[in-house]
Amino acid sequence: MRRAGNDQRALVASARGRPWPELVRICLSRLDGLAGHANAGIVFMADPAGEMADDLLHYLKAETGICAWFGAAGEGVIAGGTEISGESGLALMLLDWPQAHVRLIHDSSDFASIDGGLALLNLAGDAPFDARVLGPAVRTLGGRSSSAFDGCEIAGVTSAGGCSGLWLGAEIPVALDILHGLRDPGPWRRITSAVGRTVLELDGRAATDAIAEDAGELLVRAPDRLVRCLMVETRADEDPFIAPGQVAMIECFDRQRRTLRISNDRPGGWLRVTYRNASAALAEIDRLTSGLRRDFPTECWPRAAILYSSVDRGHALFGPAESEAARFQAALGPIPLIGMRSREELFDGALTCGAAVLALLG
Repeated sequence: MRRAGNDQRALVASARGRPWPELVRICLSRLDGLAGHANAGIVFMADPAGEMADDLLHYLKAETGICAWFGAAGEGVIAGGTEISGESGLALMLLDWPQAHVRLIHDSSDFASIDGGLALLNLAGDAPFDARVLGPAVRTLGGRSSSAFDGCEIAGVTSAGGCSGLWLGAEIPVALDILHGLRDPGPWRRITSAVGRTVLELDGRAATDAIAEDAGELLVRAPDRLVRCLMVETRADEDPFIAPGQVAMIECFDRQRRTLRISNDRPGGWLRVTYRNASAALAEIDRLTSGLRRDFPTECWPRAAILYSSVDRGHALFGPAESEAARFQAALGPIPLIGMRSREELFDGALTCGAAVLALLG
């Protein structure tokens, strides 16, 4: 399973439906004793395994001898083309990187020592994040935990909230992208009145009236369907109209108050409706993943892929007949994949929702 040169691909394994000690033993047995060849590990836990993150991490260190573990817990985890959700599960990945080019990020106080490269970050459920504390040369990718349990983010130790992760130096080649699966955006409308994340007026009209005009009255009469099918993009006044906006979920469409509440705390000056579409999202997986593979530096092959995909994707978007994990793994070919379901997704310093963020790691 190991290869010469820069083509020493990561090793990945998963297990489900057992108590956490058995999950660890099953995963390590599937890795066939190769933990001794790795110096870093990624661990994602599907609830309720996240409740035992501290014990699980201690066991992993003792069994593998690896101290540099990074990971988190969520509603679901991904390993290869398999997703585990709705039951206790574990996804493990073992990697071997030059020690000088990787560093654990225990909390935001470590950001000051980071210069360039990629920061893979896990955010606790209520942790604030401000990309301005990172240098402009640092790229970021990660997600907010969707676990029901606190303290299940891992960076060498379990955290008590906040932001933690793994830094990869600029010497390690990476390629990353963000996927939303959207199509047919409506016209940009000026936000003429808003309070926090609640939009009161668009173009001087009640927000719900403007959305009804763009989305169609039939769809608007079924608010639950509207929340599933529609998203919005927002942008600041100074942003160019040709650039994509910041994507946000519709949290509440209140016909009685004629207001719209979205997931973006700072909606900016403009808003437009856009549609979530399963076919567009599947085609986007194939297109962008192939593009990342094509654009990866030619001197080496990607060793691994890491994915944070929204809890609002998966079966919620594609239905029970389509596996998002399997689609990503098919597009990646032999590149091992690990991932988790996230509440929000982080890409290049900005938090969004309803997205998938993918990184290929060399």
